[in-house]
Amino acid sequence: MPLTKSSVAQETTPLLPAIQTPTLLETQQTETSSAVEDAIKAKKELEKKFDNFEHVVFRKQPCVQAAHLRWSQRDDDTADYIFEVPGGMIVGHEDTFNVPISTEDILNLWNLDGLSSSILLYFEWGLCNMLRSRNDNRCGFLNPYSIEGSLCIQPGPAVKEYLTHALSVSNYDFMLAPYAQEDHWVLFVLCPKQRTGYILDSKNKKQTKTERSYWLTRHLQDAVGSYTWTMAKEVL
Repeated sequence: MPLTKSSVAQETTPLLPAIQTPTLLETQQTETSSAVEDAIKAKKELEKKFDNFEHVVFRKQPCVQAAHLRWSQRDDDTADYIFEVPGGMIVGHEDTFNVPISTEDILNLWNLDGLSSSILLYFEWGLCNMLRSRNDNRCGFLNPYSIEGSLCIQPGPAVKEYLTHALSVSNYDFMLAPYAQEDHWVLFVLCPKQRTGYILDSKNKKQTKTERSYWLTRHLQDAVGSYTWTMAKEVL
């Protein structure tokens, strides 16, 4: 039977995967090798940062020195520290979940270079454990990961949906919401039953900011309606 264009195509098509496989494997191997090299490089850079901090840790507060000692006694001081948040501890999260704290996060904390959402959540975790022993706890905590500024400016309903759910299932009189926006964090104190809120911002000493300065307030209004806001003043 003479070979037609169609028959050639039919006979050639099954061969294409076999022809392409070595090239695809080589590409995948190259990508994997590059990822491994990047990970090794990042680990070495982190080890260098941690080693450099050891030369200045004696100048830090005793609590930082103690934390550094505990962190450096782990098998791998560049590995993430994972802590478990039980279901129901953070408002809006009925299931248990894990949160990683990276060495980069902890170094930024010790050097006063900023607080990541994982560090803020860890502080909440500690406060929740303290308050759980009280039968009259009236204060709940929102997840800083679910409301952070970078998420607030993204398209989509994620922040609104979290706030709607969290405030609908909670019966707390007060809710603390650590909120990070543009490398700076502020504390929102919500009083859902009174539909009022307070904003504590260390960079608002001149009282030039209003609630509209924060992306979170728009999402809160979309989720549960308007609140009456008070910008907390610095007390000398």
